[in-house]
Amino acid sequence: MDGSSAAPTAATESPHPPRGLALLRLAHREMLDWSLIQASFFATAGLALVAAVVVPIGIVAQLGLPERLAYWSICGLLCWPPGHAVTAAILYLMRSRPPVLIALAAVAGVLFLSLPFTAVGYGVYGWLSAEGAAPMPVGRFFLNLAVLALGVSALVHYVACQRARTRFVIAAGGGADGGDGNGGPEPVHAPGEAEPVPRVAGSAHAFFDRLPRHVGRDVIYANVSGHYLHVVTTAGTCLVLMRLSDAVLALGDAGMQVHRSYWVAHRHIDGVIQRGQRTLLRLTGAHEIPVSRTHLASVRAAIAVEAP
Repeated sequence: MDGSSAAPTAATESPHPPRGLALLRLAHREMLDWSLIQASFFATAGLALVAAVVVPIGIVAQLGLPERLAYWSICGLLCWPPGHAVTAAILYLMRSRPPVLIALAAVAGVLFLSLPFTAVGYGVYGWLSAEGAAPMPVGRFFLNLAVLALGVSALVHYVACQRARTRFVIAAGGGADGGDGNGGPEPVHAPGEAEPVPRVAGSAHAFFDRLPRHVGRDVIYANVSGHYLHVVTTAGTCLVLMRLSDAVLALGDAGMQVHRSYWVAHRHIDGVIQRGQRTLLRLTGAHEIPVSRTHLASVRAAIAVEAP
């Protein structure tokens, strides 16, 4: 049996949604969804209530219950907006990176935000405390606050990832089991679109028919993500159940493979970047794509031909 017959296709095998850290590639969209924004806010408010009533730790232990409630409520209202916004921005900017790097960037973002949050906590405490009691050392307070912030962030990220997984399954046309709701496979096509006609190998339709309408057809680049292709267009991103080699064949002269895991469109190449021993392509939208040594010569030749 050759490689092409063993490869899964949309018409013969139902797609399995990404799992674990791989879901972080899709979570940035969910972070901007209104319902998740509300969930993030209420999670922060709930943690503030628990911290005030159940766990009166840290510098607020010397305050009465009303003052503790006021303290955590004010801190939550001041810290939640930048916290959620920065989290969404990190997920968006890192969406094309390996999932482990996305997770590390998210943790680093929370720890970085804990620094200004510490300043906010100290300022609010000084405003509420009439006795002027000496607060706990700033290092201890930072650690306590960082733990709380990491807890809220982990919860919000988990919810965002689960929502992304559910949305992926729905977009793939299946039920919770990734099939047709009855345990059988179902072809993958965007909601609201007619089922795609059989595709001819090597035809552009074999690729573009798999893209949902909301991402358009102006592809910037595509990269391998597990058993899927992560496709980035000028209008958005999506996952497509397709091998990179098949996509390269289908897209033809519109672009070129620049790495074993990356294909880029010629029209979206803005330049070449050299960072140490690494060669990168700068693409439309400030994307940076690695170029492998195997493809370096052909990439430079293609850019030289296209240069005015």
